[in-house]
Amino acid sequence: MLPPFPWLRAVVLPLAITLPLTILCLFLDKPLSEYLRSVSPRGDIRRELETIQQFGSVTTILLVFILIALLQRDRLRRMLDWIFAALVGGLIFNGLKLLIGRGRPALDDPWLFQGPGPAIEQGINYSAMSMPSTHTTHAVIGAVFLSAFDRRLSPLVWTLVALVMFARITLGAHWPSDTILGLGLGLAWANLCIHRYWGVRSLDAVWKLFVPRASPKFQEVYERERRNRHTFIAGRTP
Repeated sequence: MLPPFPWLRAVVLPLAITLPLTILCLFLDKPLSEYLRSVSPRGDIRRELETIQQFGSVTTILLVFILIALLQRDRLRRMLDWIFAALVGGLIFNGLKLLIGRGRPALDDPWLFQGPGPAIEQGINYSAMSMPSTHTTHAVIGAVFLSAFDRRLSPLVWTLVALVMFARITLGAHWPSDTILGLGLGLAWANLCIHRYWGVRSLDAVWKLFVPRASPKFQEVYERERRNRHTFIAGRTP
């Protein structure tokens, strides 16, 4: 069985910190955005930044899936938690973008909150879907998963999250407050999905629904991950 979930640290604290910061940043969005766009890199560095901002996307998930399949196939089922968090989280956070209907920086008004009308007008209106930054939420989901998978990856993946947030602002796609809100929402959601194994457990539930004699895999996956974590802490090679 899973240990008690630390709701305060894993969900409440990220939201309690980032929601007030998001509100405060609303008053600084315009000058911060203008400054960061003014120092935006050019040439190859800009192209590299455009690539890095896709960390956490479908391509990232696919590449990590292939790497785990090649290097640690016995842990491949753990990828279900990242896939679940990304798919369901994508629906939730894009729905939130539609409801808020905030204008992108190209519209030059950080206080332009129009609700769902303009955002769904004539299909999905990109220019009215700025808050939260779903690039940031997906990057955070990826970082939480990879940090849980192997703690040695934590410095790398959280640096990538910071670069994604910077890129979304400096490339003119989001206001700073959009990325801060995306950080908090992504962290709270990812902690729930990944540390509670929602992807693995969901697949078990589906199998049991259609194949009553199916053997759930959650406990096996959980025990393997716990052994791997203890091995890492002890300084031994898995």
